[in-house]
Parts: sequence; C-alpha cells; structure tokens
Amino acid sequence: MKTMGKLASIALAGGLLAACGQSPKDEYIGAFEDAADAKAGTFDMKFKDIAVSGGDSQTTAIINMVKSQLNDMKISGSYSMPDDTKYAVDLKIDAMGQEIPFNIIGDDKAMYLSTAFLTSVMELTQSFSGSSAAVDTSKLKELDGKYIDMKEFAKESAAASDSTVTADVEDLDMKQALAYQKDFQKEFMNYLKNDVDDKRFEEKDGKLSFTMNKKDIEKIDAIQAKLAKDNPDYEQFNANIGDMVKELDKINIQTVIDSKSKKQTYDVDIASAKNNIDAVKFTISTTPSDKAKAVTLPTKDQIATQEQIDEAMGAATGTNSTGTAAMSDEQFKTLLKQAKSSKSAMSEAQRKQALEQYKPYLTDEQYKELEKVLQD
Repeated sequence: MKTMGKLASIALAGGLLAACGQSPKDEYIGAFEDAADAKAGTFDMKFKDIAVSGGDSQTTAIINMVKSQLNDMKISGSYSMPDDTKYAVDLKIDAMGQEIPFNIIGDDKAMYLSTAFLTSVMELTQSFSGSSAAVDTSKLKELDGKYIDMKEFAKESAAASDSTVTADVEDLDMKQALAYQKDFQKEFMNYLKNDVDDKRFEEKDGKLSFTMNKKDIEKIDAIQAKLAKDNPDYEQFNANIGDMVKELDKINIQTVIDSKSKKQTYDVDIASAKNNIDAVKFTISTTPSDKAKAVTLPTKDQIATQEQIDEAMGAATGTNSTGTAAMSDEQFKTLLKQAKSSKSAMSEAQRKQALEQYKPYLTDEQYKELEKVLQD
C-alpha cells in the first residue's frame, strides 16, 4: 500500500489541470498554469486490475485476498483550502461493505482528525476477524462531533509507551505546500515545453490527453530531488520515487482533461517482472473548483482526550486501557456479588490487593464500580 501511495502522488504531481489554449500541447500546458488557482475540488480512486504470477502458494493466496479487497474498494472525497493556512479534507473509503469516513482539518499550527472513523473501523475489524460477538460502539458514538489533536495524541502515546523517541507530528504548513506546488508546476511545465514532443499531446472531442512514461516519471523524481536540495523546507514533499521506478518494467500514466468539466482522469498502469507483478492498474480522477468552503477549527471542548478514546476503544474491543481481555458482564456481576458479601471481613490492605489483582481484567468502568463497592 505504501507503493500505491507513492504512485498516487506521482499521478497527481501535475496538480489540478484545466484546459485552455490552441494546440493540444499549448492547451495542456495552459491548463497546468491555471491549476495553481484551484483551492478546492473533489477526487476519487478505484483499482481496475491486479495480476500477479509466480511465487509460492501462500504468497499467491495473500495476493488474491488483497486483490479481492482492493477491487472492491473505492476512495472518494473533497478538499478545500480557503486561504494559505487553513485546509480541510473529507475522505470516504468504501471497503468490504463498510463505509469509513475520515475528516481532517487544520492550519499551520495544528492538525485535527475527526473521531467519526472509529466506529466504522471497529465494525470492519469485527467483520474481517469473523467474530460473531457484537461490538459495543455506544462509547465510540459518544465521541461523535469530537476531534483528535494529532500532535498531542502522538506525544501522549509516546509517553504511555515509555518511548525514548520524541513524538513529532509535523503540521501541514499550507503556505509551504502551496509554494512547493507552484515551484514544482513551474519546473515540470518547463520540461513539457522544452523536452517533450508536441506529437505526444492529443485532443479529441474536447478532451486533452498526454501519457507520461517511465522517462517522464524519472524527470518528476529529479525535479522533486532538486527542489528538496535547493529548499530544505521542501524535503517533506519529496516522494523519492526513483528507487521504486527502477523496480518497474513498465509505468504509464495516461492523463485526460475534459476542457468543459475541468475533470482530470489519471489511468495508472505498472508492471514488474522482478516482483512477479504482471499488472497493477488503477484510476484517479480529480475535479478542481474555485469555490472553497470555509474551514472552522474545533473548539477546546470538541477535542477528545486520550482517556476518552482509550475508554471508548476498550468498551468496543472488550479490553481495558492496557489491552488485557476484560471480564464479561456475567463474570463481573459474580465478582461484585462476592466483593459485597466478603468486604466486611477484608482489611484495607486486602481490599487494595484485590483491586490490584483484578485491575488487568477490568475495563475502566468495571474497575471504578468494584473500587466503589470495596470502599463503601
């Protein structure tokens, strides 16, 4: 999937295109120049074919399972950048009959992820595991409308795991991202103007087309490397696709631009004999817009705490905050009954010992209830 992400970044590297001009090449390049003004739009991605050969039976079985899942998966969404700092991305993944929503909003200081995806992910995990037990999503649904502060979440997770590595979540600096996009477009546009044959551009029925080949992709890699070298702030945008391209025998990205709707379609086709990949084909479509929606950052009371997330996930998975399998409701009822009947004969030290003994097997709510019983 990491490779797929890089391929997707290649396909979109040309930015948001819209057709204008005279000759097919001029129209295509003109669309390239106009793209920088688009600060909103929609997109979708769909796998068309995955074909592999060779390898052992276990590898083939895994590939066939992945192929089935990817062929049934669709990614769609929209984005909006109303100014040079704020941004919002709404992403929806349709997979295995489940719809998973992701909503990311932020500015040059922070990045927030909506908790809306948690319920769907838990339900998908249950269906994938084949478990017949119902997932308790009531606590997760209590988080609806809240957001995770990604920077704070990373810090707290690192602290909880006693990590010696400092948690560092780089916030997306929209000013830098937009500046990088414009600088990349300028360099790639010069390449198209000066080094690409006019005959490779075509126009038919209002649609412009140009197929990027392996040489073009290598040029994209060279441009990204140069930009990162000249400006250290651009290193974060460098996809470093050169090594991946060397593994491929074929990589073609056919781009088609509808001059009326402004929709761009990228058909990606790759093959790698070395990796037993006969074909991986997927399509990415984007439609730019000049109607960017306003972005409102979450208020303090809309931020979900680590404790709230742990408690909700624990209730859904049947574990406590440490990940230990929790008692069933019936088992816990029996424990409470025993605690109530025997607490009068227990010393304070014995009560504390009992709490420590059962804590690994209790959810946070169960632990608090047992603690109350033993302390009353």
